[in-house]
Amino acid sequence: MERIAAAIEMLKAELGAVEERLALIASALSEITLARKSLEALKGSSDNEILLPIGSEIRLPGVIKSLKPVVNVGRGVHVEMSVDRALKFLKEREDELKRTEEELKGRMEEIFKQYEALNTQAAQIYTQMKGQGSGNVQIP
Repeated sequence: MERIAAAIEMLKAELGAVEERLALIASALSEITLARKSLEALKGSSDNEILLPIGSEIRLPGVIKSLKPVVNVGRGVHVEMSVDRALKFLKEREDELKRTEEELKGRMEEIFKQYEALNTQAAQIYTQMKGQGSGNVQIP
């Protein structure tokens, strides 16, 4: 019974980690959507003026001198690229994140199935022990 309780605790911890990763992915996907929409709007606009967020819901007016975004391509490396290339990069990153999201959702389903199996196993052990008259059984 202790082995089952330990396994259940490990599954709970893994589930928490998976949920945290899914939240981070959701946030990253939201940022990508916002960046993509902004780049597409700027690409199709002749207006060079923009409001730049500086924090705490404060924005300053600014002018875009060059429409060549500088993109973080990983490990702190930033590369200047065309808007079209930046949009392609964002799409590739979005696709990668969505694949990871699907894998994590699949892992969550596996965890739930394992959890249910362990609970069923614990209930069977409890029933067997109860039938033998042992009153010292505790289910986690």
